[in-house]
Amino acid sequence: MTVRAVRSFIGAILAVVALAAVGCTTSAGPGAPPPPKLVAAGVTHSCAVDQNGQVACWGQNARGQLGIGSFVDSPAPRFVPGMSNATAVTASLTHSCAIRLGAVFCWGGNTDGQIGDGTTTDRPSPVQVPGLTDIVQIGTGLGYGCALDVAGVVRCWGDNAQGQLGDGTTTDSLTPVVVTGIPAVASISVGSLHACALTTTSAARCWGDNTQGQLGTGTNADSVVPIAPQGIPTASTLQAGSFHSCARVGGTTSCWGHNAFGQLGNGTTTGSLVPVPVQALAGVTQLSLGAFHACAVMGGGTAKCWGLNSKGGLGNGTLVNSPTPVSVAGLTGVTLISAGLTHNCAVVTGTEVWCWGDNAGGQLGNTATGSQSLVPVLVDPATAPPPVVPPDNINTVSNYTLDCEAFLGATPVQNHFIAAETSVSHPQSVDPGETFRMVVSHADVTVPLTQMSFSLQNMVDLAYRVSIPANVTVISASVVPGVNTGPGTPTVIDNGTYIEVHVPGPFTPGTTVTLPSLDLELQANGPSGQPIELTAPGTSHADWNYSFRVNVVNIGAVDNRCFSQPSPTLASVTVD
Repeated sequence: MTVRAVRSFIGAILAVVALAAVGCTTSAGPGAPPPPKLVAAGVTHSCAVDQNGQVACWGQNARGQLGIGSFVDSPAPRFVPGMSNATAVTASLTHSCAIRLGAVFCWGGNTDGQIGDGTTTDRPSPVQVPGLTDIVQIGTGLGYGCALDVAGVVRCWGDNAQGQLGDGTTTDSLTPVVVTGIPAVASISVGSLHACALTTTSAARCWGDNTQGQLGTGTNADSVVPIAPQGIPTASTLQAGSFHSCARVGGTTSCWGHNAFGQLGNGTTTGSLVPVPVQALAGVTQLSLGAFHACAVMGGGTAKCWGLNSKGGLGNGTLVNSPTPVSVAGLTGVTLISAGLTHNCAVVTGTEVWCWGDNAGGQLGNTATGSQSLVPVLVDPATAPPPVVPPDNINTVSNYTLDCEAFLGATPVQNHFIAAETSVSHPQSVDPGETFRMVVSHADVTVPLTQMSFSLQNMVDLAYRVSIPANVTVISASVVPGVNTGPGTPTVIDNGTYIEVHVPGPFTPGTTVTLPSLDLELQANGPSGQPIELTAPGTSHADWNYSFRVNVVNIGAVDNRCFSQPSPTLASVTVD
């Protein structure tokens, strides 16, 4: 389901909590990073940073949002490989991000470019977002993300249909763009489809979606650039939720926007286009906004929540919504809280993480799934993800002939190519659910000296495809770097049933081309005793194995086709 499809169903929309962000005080300036963010509650998964700076995630993982290199759910926390020395983490609908040594890394779903790596390819392992350095705070929304650097500059990327990137347009961006029209920023908070920021002078600004008045401007008009909420000239905390926002001004917390479940905390369920004060909420030290509820850490180390409680997200032992703050049962020593879709997590005494509410995806982290907890439960200790089984066997596929046929008018012209010898390194056996690695490599291919019998430009583009069986999931597919393959950059295409490596030309006749190796990380989904066979496609036109395509210039219609001989199984791995 795309982000735009999700928008039409209000109950599925996440109020992304940007790291359960703590608002900076009025004394904070550029270069003064917000307090450490140690926990983040998303939709059906959660993440945290431990005291050693290691990121761990747990819950649903259908899009790789746990960052463990696979798409396997985990109700117990798993360390994210490579994410050490982290200072912040954030969880969203299908993706997560972390700050590591001042750089931003993201992983998970990427339909709208929310990973920020210039593609729309899902990433089950962390990838670095280009162009972001010296980052001190991050936040993730529904299909987009934002980052604040040490100089006070905010950059956002991903979906921009409501102007949530803040760059003055509604054009999506696969890489970060600068939020315009705002002076140096001290803190940011990223909601589902809108974002907010406090400047270094404590001025409040919000931008993006405003269908429920969450920008606080007194209207429902979206804004593609930052604008000031009414009645909030300055604030010490500013938070963006799904369709509502909240701020702290002096000792008063005020909220505005959607209020069907009492998430504004003013004792009603009537929405407001301008800020209204939350009742009975003195002594707040930190705020976090969920989808249709909100939570706060109080001065004495307790926590309060208000709004929607259909899954026990208020943590008071009931399923009754509350339009005013209620105490979370049994929590003391709370230092940080993060509100997700219908669950929440809190850091207690600086080391323990407790979660409560919905647990359908295992997002509470206590190894149980399919239920909910109306009161906080302790998150289990994190463990490392299972290792990838390395190759321990090599299968070699013999040379075979490839016929390429081109038609000029009704006259066919053929060339015969000898496709390169193919070898595949792979393990002999794996366990069900285990992740394993295969490498497909080739001998050199020489482009024939004989060209087509009519005038053509130099040939050729080269490509090879490997069919993926139904009983495996492709975790990652990449070409081995450092191979000289010709004038272009090789690309990898994954269409779900095959992986194609494409080597762009043109190549002059007689050129020897080294095809790049294909590095596959796969997960065994089949039952015990079932073989996993990677097979080269057959002889059909639609499924050529090696394809040699002719570049034609000003010659009219030419039909280019390549056929391979029937190909043997490239490799077979047994599921124990």
